[in-house]
Amino acid sequence: MQKLITAIILAISIISCSQDEEAAMSAKDGQYLFQNDTCTVNINLESGKMVHIWIFKNNKFVLQQLYQNGISTQGEYPNYIYEVSPIDGDPNKAIIRASFSSPTTFEATVEGSFGCSSKKIAVPLHMTFGRSDKVLDENGDGILDEAQP
Repeated sequence: MQKLITAIILAISIISCSQDEEAAMSAKDGQYLFQNDTCTVNINLESGKMVHIWIFKNNKFVLQQLYQNGISTQGEYPNYIYEVSPIDGDPNKAIIRASFSSPTTFEATVEGSFGCSSKKIAVPLHMTFGRSDKVLDENGDGILDEAQP
């Protein structure tokens, strides 16, 4: 009888630990960065939701959008869909499908384009983002700090 009780307690503790680990897995808040030779995309997340996106092309700032201006989030960890609607009423939106491989890294697939009807901004269709504390444009002049003398 004591072995049966011990086995039940062990099974319950294993199940509860597994549930705790799943609950603890979530996207970490903060800045996520993708960067290649011509494009830098900075996405800020809070509880997995996109709250801000900045895009730099050829080291120059070309887009900033905040959640209250047309960004929506669907899904839950590890898979999210971020929609970025143009602020000029253009019905075409950019959709980012994010799949987290860890709480600080995600693969993104982009459908559509960013910007507005008069200026479309293309980004790579597939990007890997990593959590970063890198300062991109400390002086606010619209040029990446790393591209300045």
